[in-house]
Amino acid sequence: MKNKITIVISLLFCSFTLYSQSLTGREILEEQEARHGAQTEYTVEKMVLVDKSGATENRTLRRYFKEFDENETKTLLTFDSPRSITGTALLTWVYDEGESDQWMFLPAQNRLQRVAKGSKKGYFMGTDFTYEDLESENINNFNYEVIDETQISNLDCWVIKATPNNQETAESSSYKWRILYILKDYFFTIKIEFYDHREVKIKTEQNGSLKRIEGQRFRANKVIMTNHANGHRTIIELTARELDEGLNDNIFTERYVTSGRHLP
Repeated sequence: MKNKITIVISLLFCSFTLYSQSLTGREILEEQEARHGAQTEYTVEKMVLVDKSGATENRTLRRYFKEFDENETKTLLTFDSPRSITGTALLTWVYDEGESDQWMFLPAQNRLQRVAKGSKKGYFMGTDFTYEDLESENINNFNYEVIDETQISNLDCWVIKATPNNQETAESSSYKWRILYILKDYFFTIKIEFYDHREVKIKTEQNGSLKRIEGQRFRANKVIMTNHANGHRTIIELTARELDEGLNDNIFTERYVTSGRHLP
């Protein structure tokens, strides 16, 4: 598989307001949230793990997301295949203030086990995503500094450095900073570079095959996370998506998972 994602943006009779280059990093991230946010989102995804030799492992999963209010979001991720991990799930609650909560469910144990604060730096289920990466981002925990401008696939981007702005976030994060590449016309992040506490770039995430959902709201239908340390990649392709069509609150509870209602 090619490591490079071709960005496909289909815009029919659409025009976008040109924004001043004087926007701060924070203002850019706030505009991004306003444009692309959703109250609920459900996706079906195909995941491929690729090691440095090119060997692959295929998985399928479902992901549920709901914004309960301005101060709390919840996500449930559950694997449907292969059979060896069917029913394995990750439940995440993110709050506007304070530490997030995460629980891992392993069917063999039939119980949810809290992910310890120190464990969030670990990689999730053999992928190149840490538990931290799977949390929705709370922009109040970071400083966003516009450090450059560039082009990707002939599209103008802001280059923004995201750095934890409080000791708690800095200590719990795997990263000293991240570099975000955000399309100016669409306020969409198409690439993220992750730097560890030694200031070494350890991973790159590419978001491509962009699709306009409605108005100015976009989603990436393909995500590639590349681990530069071991040559491993995780490739995710969306096969189905529903936005703002409503999700029952019960989906995001411990009982929903432990009762097996999340199973395919």
